[in-house]
Amino acid sequence: MKITVIRLIFRAILYLRHRKHTSSGGVVIYVNNRYSFNIQDNLAIYDEHILESTVVEVSIKLEKSILIGEVYRVSNSNNAQCLTVVSRIVGENKTTIIGSDQNYDYINISHGSTHDLLDIFFASGMAPIISRSTRITGRIAILINNRPSHVCML
Repeated sequence: MKITVIRLIFRAILYLRHRKHTSSGGVVIYVNNRYSFNIQDNLAIYDEHILESTVVEVSIKLEKSILIGEVYRVSNSNNAQCLTVVSRIVGENKTTIIGSDQNYDYINISHGSTHDLLDIFFASGMAPIISRSTRITGRIAILINNRPSHVCML
């Protein structure tokens, strides 16, 4: 994994964790450069092509900050790692936004992995923002890409 922090000309800072062995992929968070932020690697897991996550804490007011996480779970990969990252982030008890492509079908809450993930969110007072299908084919409609997915105001 390679980590890059770049100051952009569009008044934003790019925090990028990209894959070592391919030319594409990874997770990224953009932060407007009027805000200071700290990288929270202790809350993230980066297991290339399985679970890729990054978390930053952004100071938005003198005594107020918000955790912003980006979590990408490859389809049919390790659920435990995803649940661990989400639990770490919400366990901080801070205002939180988790943008994600977690590859869970939020419409099918009876699916065990989806149910476990939603249990963590709901127990922390969080809820998905997107409530309509994001992937529709001729046969199915699922809500799989939820970006940003969860906001908690504590």
